[in-house]
Amino acid sequence: MHTHFKNGYSTLKRIANTIIDFIFPEPPVTKSVRAFTDVDFATLPQATTPQQEHVYSLWNYQNPLVKEIIWQIKFYENDALVRKTAPYLKDLIYTILFDDVLSESRSYIMIPIPISKQRRKERGYNQSEYIAQETCNLLNTTDITYNPSLLIKHKETKHQTGESRKSRLMCLKDSFKVTDANLLHGKNIILIDDVVTTGATLKEAVDTLRKSGARTIICFTLAH
Repeated sequence: MHTHFKNGYSTLKRIANTIIDFIFPEPPVTKSVRAFTDVDFATLPQATTPQQEHVYSLWNYQNPLVKEIIWQIKFYENDALVRKTAPYLKDLIYTILFDDVLSESRSYIMIPIPISKQRRKERGYNQSEYIAQETCNLLNTTDITYNPSLLIKHKETKHQTGESRKSRLMCLKDSFKVTDANLLHGKNIILIDDVVTTGATLKEAVDTLRKSGARTIICFTLAH
């Protein structure tokens, strides 16, 4: 009975999506991104260097295709694109941390940038968690462990789109909190986010982690 109900629901969902797609067809850029292959990813422009130290990104966010990739992951929970982009983020992390992880046997804790309870309630998920989890699985090393609950966002903040860096920094001040300083003290951290624009979110997260005793903090994002 349960299986029949589930199959029926899936069929209705497919029909509804077909009708919606017919009435409101996807823009060409969305169709293009959904069908992306390795060849397509290779053509994306590389990110410019962020102003912040120890921040590394894959692609240039000003590119319409890159922006659509981020939006699909961030607002539409496109897990297929998470799986497609994670290998590139894994390669970037290996490139930057190769000497530390393999030569010095330095271990890291991977932490996704958290969202507030209210934002999670609205969206239903945290895209940075998806990206970090998939990337950590691909890294497949005991030198990098994944801990999505070590850093939380306990203060609700307004949407930051269009705000200046100064305004964002003021709004985000003291919005993050470490849940267990003992686990963090003296540890090396990899922070993961989908995109860095002004760098305000990463800066506040880094400052919070440092106050709790984190040693080295390196940030990686899909785009900048």
